[in-house]
Amino acid sequence: MLPKFAYSRPMSVEETLAQLTNGSVIHAGGTDLLGCLADGVVTPEKMVSIQALNELRGVRVLNNGLRIGALTTLSEVAEHPLIRERYAALAQSAGAAASPQLRNQGTIGGNLCQRPRCWYFRGDFHCLRKMSPGKPC
Repeated sequence: MLPKFAYSRPMSVEETLAQLTNGSVIHAGGTDLLGCLADGVVTPEKMVSIQALNELRGVRVLNNGLRIGALTTLSEVAEHPLIRERYAALAQSAGAAASPQLRNQGTIGGNLCQRPRCWYFRGDFHCLRKMSPGKPC
């Protein structure tokens, strides 16, 4: 069962930043977050969805490399022609992560910010890291 929380879907980065507080979490693809909610790993007061922020999507070519938006899915990274050509290891890694369903929904930002996959942290254990955020394992 999921805990009760407020939900908002801001339409700009500025509005998003204004809505983020100590008791809030960011929702992007949600593949990891929803499991953490169900397992009681996180119990937010508010969920702030960034799905409407199109400026956080896609791959942009820069003079010194690439900029990959936080809402870009793993599938988009794996299939992007320039990434496949110039950054083959990144494309291969994104294409090998999880299942096709998770690659189509999971975002780069979410994968970089993913909570630990440890059984103690995610399970019904009194793990120091879960009980005291910021503490080492």
